[in-house]
Amino acid sequence: MDNSIISELMDQWPKITIVGEDEIIIENHNGIEIFGKNDIIINTKVGKILLYGDDFKIVFMSGGTIVVNGIIKKVEFENYGK
Repeated sequence: MDNSIISELMDQWPKITIVGEDEIIIENHNGIEIFGKNDIIINTKVGKILLYGDDFKIVFMSGGTIVVNGIIKKVEFENYGK
């Protein structure tokens, strides 16, 4: 497969980095659908990322990157790749 095709496909997928139990960094997202202290739904090109936990706070958001602090209990993916 051509490297440009691989690069184009990879650009659609978000990059998710979890640091310990209290920080998550999501790159390449398409906005926040729901934000609450205990749950967040984040849209991406390939589906939704659902975060569950306690005391969520957005500490950084710029372009396609968001950083959320709080106690992360569960991360789910909805409609991924469909």
